[in-house]
Amino acid sequence: MRGHLLALLYSESMRLLKSSACYAVVFVALALALMTALSSPDECNALLFMVAGDDPSRIGGAIGFIGNLIDSGNVVGSAVRTSLVFTIVWIFVVIIYSVFVTAQDYTAASYAVSKARGLSEMSMVAAKFIVHSVFCCLLYLISCFIAFVCKTFQYGIALSFEGIRDFAYPAVLSAIVLATIFAETAALYQLVRRVYLTAVVAVTLSLFILMWFPSSYSGDMSSVSPILYLFPVFYLMNICALCIQSVGIGTIATYAALTCAITLFTSTGALKWREVF
Repeated sequence: MRGHLLALLYSESMRLLKSSACYAVVFVALALALMTALSSPDECNALLFMVAGDDPSRIGGAIGFIGNLIDSGNVVGSAVRTSLVFTIVWIFVVIIYSVFVTAQDYTAASYAVSKARGLSEMSMVAAKFIVHSVFCCLLYLISCFIAFVCKTFQYGIALSFEGIRDFAYPAVLSAIVLATIFAETAALYQLVRRVYLTAVVAVTLSLFILMWFPSSYSGDMSSVSPILYLFPVFYLMNICALCIQSVGIGTIATYAALTCAITLFTSTGALKWREVF
């Protein structure tokens, strides 16, 4: 299986480089980095998306996607938070990209060809998840890091190793959660095999959580429904606001690991089931 997986990873990577969707996502990543970098540091024009909390200016004082509100006691953290503000857009970029690349395999009969060569369903699913999730995560990290560097200088602070470390921690966590969104959307498509239905369901669920969480948040997690812990958007709204302690790194890691395992087996099972029926 290892040899098959390596061959599939190489094949999927080559297909990625030839895909128009690849360059569309690159364009979006650069556009979002530029929009963040050029956004005004004036608090009157702050970037606030789905924010809830007593004090959005203070790091840890609110959840959501917050940009250009500067905490005088943690300016580096403010730059980090601003660099992640357009993660809210990345949620939908990843959903659409996941639907497109997963559906494309059926249009091009890629799964049928791989199966005819004796490759296992799990290897095919794993290769797609790995290649495209890593691609999205790397683009996301590069885009956010460009924005972070620009905001660091804009806020009048020096770029340092400690600052980069402070950026890397939430940025990597956010990238991992975005990878789970890719996996969940791909698994949903494998189950229903309908492009528009998959996109509508995934987007609607994300929008629902984006609205539900802020409306139920009262400054701590005690008022939050446990159901929210089942959705990746919930974690992103905490991570990007630098409220990671509210959910805990262990909870985030457990969620990501379980989601990847469940979606892998779900997608594999869906492929096998379609062969029978």
